[in-house]
Amino acid sequence: MAGIQYLALGPPSAPMPQRVALRGDPSSMTNYVGKEVLLEVDIEGDAVVLKRIEYIVAGAVVGASSTPPFRAKWTPENDGGFQLRIRSTDISNAEYETPAIPMRVYKTFGNGEITRDIWHHRKEPSLKEVDRVALMRIMPDKKQFIKSLSTSEYGDHYTQRISGYLLPP
Repeated sequence: MAGIQYLALGPPSAPMPQRVALRGDPSSMTNYVGKEVLLEVDIEGDAVVLKRIEYIVAGAVVGASSTPPFRAKWTPENDGGFQLRIRSTDISNAEYETPAIPMRVYKTFGNGEITRDIWHHRKEPSLKEVDRVALMRIMPDKKQFIKSLSTSEYGDHYTQRISGYLLPP
């Protein structure tokens, strides 16, 4: 399973505890203010033992689910770095919480704003090769917000993606 994991043990009479992890690699997620983020867990063991999953950011529950696959949606209101924790409650009402999972939220694109993502030390010879190695799902080494299309030299081996939204007046 990808992501941060934990395992907690209870007394012999307690149900077998579950190993819970955030689905996907948090470092590869690109999240934006105002854009919904799907939160989902991978569960090792019998999910029937779990009664509830809560997703917690900055001490506040931002999403919860009581039915497998325990999905929830979160719409970030601010940009910056956040610590996500996952609290699971089993059928005996025992609660377990994951260690903090770092996540990054970027500001919302504005009209005419362009983002440039840069990956250093890459030498894929073509866009087809970039797609093949799934580079665009890896967190960029650098993210810039620019107002005009221009390129800068970042060395011999780098890949950059330029994207943005233009909103009609």
